[in-house]
Amino acid sequence: MVPALFLFASLVNDVRGLMVQHDFAGAERAVRTYQAQAGATSELAAALSWLARGALDARRFDQAEAYAAETRKLALELLRTHKLDGDRWLPTALGASIEVHAQALAAHGERPEAIAFLRQQLDLFGATSLNERIRKNMNLLTLQGNPAPVLRSLGRYAGTPQRRQFPDLWRQHHSHADPHRPGWGGPFLPPWGGFGS
Repeated sequence: MVPALFLFASLVNDVRGLMVQHDFAGAERAVRTYQAQAGATSELAAALSWLARGALDARRFDQAEAYAAETRKLALELLRTHKLDGDRWLPTALGASIEVHAQALAAHGERPEAIAFLRQQLDLFGATSLNERIRKNMNLLTLQGNPAPVLRSLGRYAGTPQRRQFPDLWRQHHSHADPHRPGWGGPFLPPWGGFGS
């Protein structure tokens, strides 16, 4: 008899594949079957997080929130006996639950609440590998819909064409005429004459 854990050696990959194919029912079945046979594991939490991401991607926000909440509850229970960064699947699961919850809040028009939630999570998990992920999501929510910030100075590269910025790399890459590009103008210049004066 094969142990139950070997039947789902790649549960997360299976769920991800089913979500890509938009087979939500199949992914849910795989997760629940694993859960019934193996119990609460960090891989189950990661698989649940992929259900949450898939529901969010399909714009099923309430379902995404439910999966994210279930993932978060399971991940927090597992954190009682596991270290977050000492486990292969826990950072994926908890990070995705945080991300999906914040994005679902924003999708419901609750952007300030989503940003406040992310700040709270940053206070809780800022010293872990989740720091960058939470900050990225805060940046996405705070910058979305705003003009790009103005760059004050590019230093010595300000106003220079690419050929002048990285002349050695450009010459190495374009140091011969390309027979597959008719009209390629010799060793340093494309057929239209270059990238500026």
